[in-house]
Amino acid sequence: MSEEVNPDFKVKSIGKGSFAVVKIYEGRPMAFKEVLNHDEIEKLHAEYQMLKDVYTNCNTDSFFRLTRPLAYYRPLAEHHAELFQPLPPSLGASIRKHFYPANAPATTPNPSLCRIYFGKEVAPSRFVNSSNFQLDFARYTALYNEDQAAHDDDKHYLPSPNEIAHGMGQMIARIHFKGTGYTAQDVEFVIGSEGFSAVSLFVIDFNQVRPNLMKTWDKKVDAVPDLVRVHFLNDPYFPFARESNPLFHEFETGYLSVTEANNPVGKEFLAELKKKQTEKDAAAGK
Repeated sequence: MSEEVNPDFKVKSIGKGSFAVVKIYEGRPMAFKEVLNHDEIEKLHAEYQMLKDVYTNCNTDSFFRLTRPLAYYRPLAEHHAELFQPLPPSLGASIRKHFYPANAPATTPNPSLCRIYFGKEVAPSRFVNSSNFQLDFARYTALYNEDQAAHDDDKHYLPSPNEIAHGMGQMIARIHFKGTGYTAQDVEFVIGSEGFSAVSLFVIDFNQVRPNLMKTWDKKVDAVPDLVRVHFLNDPYFPFARESNPLFHEFETGYLSVTEANNPVGKEFLAELKKKQTEKDAAAGK
C-alpha cells in the first residue's frame, strides 16, 4: 500500500516589503498576497479587482500570459492567484553553462525565472540572482540559436526575439486599451514554464510587495505623455525605440495589431516613444 498523502502543505514566503508579503503553499499551484497593515486592506482589494479586469480583457489569445487571479479573502486581507512554474531544467542548465560566472559555487541553484531585458545590455557579473536572472537581447539570442541548432523544426521551444518583441507590443496595447485601460506601470516580462519542458512567457507585477502602481487613464491623446513617462520608468524590458532597431518595429507592429493603425492615441504613443529615445540618445552622446 502506498504511503498516505500528507495534507499539511508548508507555507513559504517568497517576497516581503512595507505593504505586503507574498507566500506560497508548497506543492500547490497558487500564491497569495497578504497585507501587513490591516488598515490597507482596501488597497489590496482594489489591486485584486484591477487584476481581474486586466486578466479578463488581456489574456485571451495573447502571446504573453497573465497569471489568473483566483479569489479575494477579506477576513485575512489576502488575494490568491495562479502560480506559474520555474524554468524548464534544460533551459536553466544552459543558462548556467553560458552565463554564470566561473567562480559561482556549485551550490548556486540554476535560475528559476528570467526577466527579458531587450532594452538593456547586461554586463557580466561576479554575482548571480537565480530567482530573477536577466536575459538581454544578446543572451537570449544565443540561447535561441542554440535551441534552433539542437532540435528538429517541430521541437523548438524558445520563441524568436522578434516574436517576443511583437508580443510585448501586443500586451502593452491590450493593457492600455482593453477593458478599463491602465498605464502598464511596473509590469514585468518574464520566462517561466508550464511543466517540465515547455517554456511559457508571462506578464507579471513581480513587485508584488508594494501597492499596485498601474493607474487608469482616459484613452485620449492628452494622456500620452504619461504613458511615455511610465514606459521609460519601467525596467528595461522593451526594445530601444529607434527607427533603426528591427525589434522596435516588431514592438510597433504588435502594438498596432491591437489599436489599429488609424488609432490616433496609439500612433501618438509610438511616435513619442521614438522622440523620447532620440532625446535620451543625444543626451548620452549616442
